[in-house]
Amino acid sequence: MAQHSENEKEPINIGYDAWQGLGDAVVPGEDGVTPRYAMEYFIDSICWGRVIEKCYYLRQGVYCFLSEVHTSGETSHIRKITFEDGVQWVIRLRLPNPTTGEEDIGVRTCYESLKYLRDETTVPVPEAYYCDASLSNAIGAPYILMDYIHGTTAEKLRKNLGYRENEFGSVDENINFKRGLAMIQVELASKKFNRIGRPRPAPQGGYYVASTPTEAAHDTSGAFYRRLTSNLLREARMSGRTVAQDLTLSIPALFEQLIARWSTHRGPFGVALTSLGAHNVLVDENFRVQAVIHPEGLMAVPREIQAQMPLSMGLQTSPPRSRAESVAQMTTLMEEMERAKSYVSYLKEADRIKYAGVRRDADDAPLYTAVLGPAALIYQGLVEFKNFRENVDRRWLTARDLFVPGQMYFLSSSIIFKDTVDEI
Repeated sequence: MAQHSENEKEPINIGYDAWQGLGDAVVPGEDGVTPRYAMEYFIDSICWGRVIEKCYYLRQGVYCFLSEVHTSGETSHIRKITFEDGVQWVIRLRLPNPTTGEEDIGVRTCYESLKYLRDETTVPVPEAYYCDASLSNAIGAPYILMDYIHGTTAEKLRKNLGYRENEFGSVDENINFKRGLAMIQVELASKKFNRIGRPRPAPQGGYYVASTPTEAAHDTSGAFYRRLTSNLLREARMSGRTVAQDLTLSIPALFEQLIARWSTHRGPFGVALTSLGAHNVLVDENFRVQAVIHPEGLMAVPREIQAQMPLSMGLQTSPPRSRAESVAQMTTLMEEMERAKSYVSYLKEADRIKYAGVRRDADDAPLYTAVLGPAALIYQGLVEFKNFRENVDRRWLTARDLFVPGQMYFLSSSIIFKDTVDEI
């Protein structure tokens, strides 16, 4: 719990009121970190007058001014724009990063994902008005102009208020925050496409999934997973790892065999925001969801990927058959399971609300039934492989035999996950 009593609670600064200049911004460099002066140089290199001109043009002659205070994250620099009629925007500038081509694909993808969420769903996101992803535009960096949303990320607010890790406010606030994310997951999963890939604006209106020179779309889960494992192995080789040196490099190949056995989803494919978590959801002072920001990883995907737990919230369970070597470790494993079971109950509740009085297709199984299932757990292992944490990878290798047909497969707390879902 937070370290202060209700009577001693101080005013909570969120959103713009809590911005702290450069903050913890990190700019990629040769040694991983570039000194603070590099950030200041980047800010000074931006043609702020052109920003004002662009906003004046987009608002058809309404004057504006830029905030004195700004903020920066790992990938973006943010500055607020206030118009004389009270409307507030922000400009999100992409910090320098290694890229190829004439556009920053990440900025273009973020803009199109915001537009999709705004146009096709009820997921709260800032309205995006303009994007220029060119690396050589007149302003000096790729950028997006969008509504200002008054809020702070749930993870940052949790830390600022002194709540324990994975606790987002009071008991009721914590529950309601997680219910809000469950509603987002169920809403997105209800949006279907016939291919796996990122929804893109269609020339004739609406959205579709199609391959581009920089992004691939897939007709089947098998094709998608083959490309995914191939990319992971290539990244591992680029990092200098070899199977002879590190047995965990066999994980992608094992994954491809296991997921082919357990993934039964043949489409259509629901949408998931694979980066959803406490780090990219803005909340108010009571941890009520205000908006999703930075919607990286918005894709139509197989059900087991839709069923992944939100990030930065302690919802990912340890690899199956993880061993507790102390009472503290056993407590951790049990707490993981309790958090996961609670979140599954929120997904089930969200599904009931979403589909109340609606006849669903026979092949449209509720999302909560896939959470903690074999395919979802196998995919979680592959996601964690990407973090290159050898101790975790080896625990996933140890657990691989649990997914062989005919074997009993267990989660950390020795509860059969099928029963776990059925009990909720």
